Amino acid sequence: MWAMEVICTGEQFRRFVVGHQKRLVWLAGRIGDWAAGCEKPPAVVLDIDEVLLCNVRRPGLGACGPHAGRRILADAASLPVFYDPIGDVWGTAWRQLGDNPTDATEPLDPAYPGAQEVISAARDAGVRVFLVSGRARSILPETAANFARLGGAIALIDFGDVFHCPDECIDDPSTFKTGCRHEIAKKFTIVANVGDQLTDLGVGGLRQIWFPQPFY
Repeated sequence: MWAMEVICTGEQFRRFVVGHQKRLVWLAGRIGDWAAGCEKPPAVVLDIDEVLLCNVRRPGLGACGPHAGRRILADAASLPVFYDPIGDVWGTAWRQLGDNPTDATEPLDPAYPGAQEVISAARDAGVRVFLVSGRARSILPETAANFARLGGAIALIDFGDVFHCPDECIDDPSTFKTGCRHEIAKKFTIVANVGDQLTDLGVGGLRQIWFPQPFY
């Protein structure tokens, strides 16, 4: 049915989501402790895609980078477990984003289980949340609409603290992200910098935390 080689099956994706939730819960449980005793106001820097939000849901989506030309999911039979891998909470998240979540043109992405808890834990501990993303700056309004419809702590994120990459730099956003962390660190102690790509990490932050993913 699909010409592209498959990166993962629905079951493999389910296991990834379960593991990712555990990492997010682990992060939420430590932010408060890390914030204690900082000389400057504490902050955490997070990537958006494949850290907080899942953007691999579109059935026709192909991968990029080292997996270019390969399909992320196996076939239509994998979609039920893709959309509801760990129970109704995830399934409800999909349904809240639109009447037809399989529409490949639907721009909204669900939060990974555990993502809301990370933002809540940071807010409760007085830790400023900055989102530094490789998403193009031109789709910032789309991201804002996505967050608003997700509700919860994510909907309360201050978009003055959300940084999207200039459109001309999206093929190599690492320099942009490093510059953002450098500016943030002038006023805040970055207790953790979290990303799904190794290029998200590096200068800026007491802790560099990698949440690996197999998709791109």
